[in-house]
Amino acid sequence: MKRLLVFFFVFSIFCFCGRAFSAEQFKFAYVDIERVFNEYKETKVAQEKFEQEEKKREAELRNLTDEIRDLQKEAELLKEKEKQEKENLILQKIAELRKARVKAEQELIAMKNKMNIEIIQKIEAVVKEKGEKEGYTFIFQDRAMLYKKPGFDITPDIIEMINKKEE
Repeated sequence: MKRLLVFFFVFSIFCFCGRAFSAEQFKFAYVDIERVFNEYKETKVAQEKFEQEEKKREAELRNLTDEIRDLQKEAELLKEKEKQEKENLILQKIAELRKARVKAEQELIAMKNKMNIEIIQKIEAVVKEKGEKEGYTFIFQDRAMLYKKPGFDITPDIIEMINKKEE
C-alpha cells in the first residue's frame, strides 16, 4: 500500500510539474519482483533450509505424539490408581504437545518472514544498483502499473545480476 501511494505521488508530480522537468530526459523501467524472487538462486537455498527445519520440527512433534500414544496404551493395562496417575501424565504431555506445536508454527513463520525480507532487500539493492549504474529516473514494480510496455521490462537483467552476485 505504501509503495502504491509513493507511485501515485511520483506520478502526480510528473504529470503536474512536467514543464519544470522538460529539460531532463527520463529513463523508465519496471521489474517483476515476484519473478526475480522465484528465479533467484538464494530463494531456492532458503526454501530448502526452511523445509529441513520444518521436517525437523514435524519429527519432534511426531515423537511427542508417539510418546502420548505409548502412555495411553500403558494406562489401559494398569489398575485404577496407577491408571489415574498415568492419565494425568498423559494430559500434561498433551498440553506440552500443544505448546510445542504453537511454538514451532510461530518460529517457522518468523524464520520464513526473515528469509523473505533478507531476499527482498538483496533484490532491491540490485535494482537500485542497476538504476544508479544505468541512469534510470524511475524503476517501478510491475504490479503497481496498470499498463506497461514490454520493452521497459528489466526483470531478466536483474535476475542475471543477482544470480551472478551469489557465484
